[in-house]
Amino acid sequence: MRKYVFICWLAIAFANVCASETDSILQVLFVEMNYKELYTNQREERIRQLESMLNVHSITAEQRYHIYDDLAHAYNTFQMDSTLHYLDLNKEIAEFLGDMELLYHTKIQLASAYWLKGRTLEAEKELDSINRELLTTMPKQLLMDYYDA
Repeated sequence: MRKYVFICWLAIAFANVCASETDSILQVLFVEMNYKELYTNQREERIRQLESMLNVHSITAEQRYHIYDDLAHAYNTFQMDSTLHYLDLNKEIAEFLGDMELLYHTKIQLASAYWLKGRTLEAEKELDSINRELLTTMPKQLLMDYYDA
């Protein structure tokens, strides 16, 4: 009987602690939601800055690739179609440069973006097009991203 009472007391105490933690998390969430417009404006300003960098006439293909990569990250979860657009452009640049590391990096990003959009067949196609043996000779982060995608 004592064990039963102790277990009940422990369960009630645990429930109260969880409820208070949930309440504090919700309070923080509601405060952050008030800043939605500020965060949106900051993201849009970052996108405008990156897009203005594309207007420089003397940038190289590799610099353009990195700007597109930053734009894809800036648009990620904001406007997925724009993310896919910049990743497609990056794929073209990586193929033009013949840089397999950049190409695989882009294909992994495309697979993740397709998966988030619910386009699982396209995601699988991108991942299947990657040579896993060659991938193991590249930076470990790329391999980890591959298995994360």
